[in-house]
Amino acid sequence: MLTEIQVTTLKRVVTEDHKKALQLGRIQSAAVRSYLESIRTQPKKRGRKITEASITAKIERLKQVIENPSTSAIKKLQAISESHKLHEELTKIQTNLDTSIQEGIERGFVQHAKAYGEAHGIRKEAWLEFGVDPKILAEAGIR
Repeated sequence: MLTEIQVTTLKRVVTEDHKKALQLGRIQSAAVRSYLESIRTQPKKRGRKITEASITAKIERLKQVIENPSTSAIKKLQAISESHKLHEELTKIQTNLDTSIQEGIERGFVQHAKAYGEAHGIRKEAWLEFGVDPKILAEAGIR
């Protein structure tokens, strides 16, 4: 039987493998948390995703309306106004650093979500109910 002095002097030894496992767990948890926080704070958008290509195509169509001599003055004014709005939107998309940050967060999630989910017993249905995109889950290997 151990005496009280012996019990208090016993040190808990953490192996290198255990330290690596703890570190990996922290990395996985951080990647999953970052992604979940990012999708939780994004406003839900309906419809098609607006892309550079779709905006550029709309600008070209508006340009044709503006340059057409038979276009009424009001339609021309509206087309010019819409064209300016679309140019602003295109500039936002092209200079938006949040897109690259979000892509990095998604890559981290894809890399770690499966192992994290397995370690914590998280099923696909829970990910989906939270709002994780099914395509992202498929990339992560969660089926």
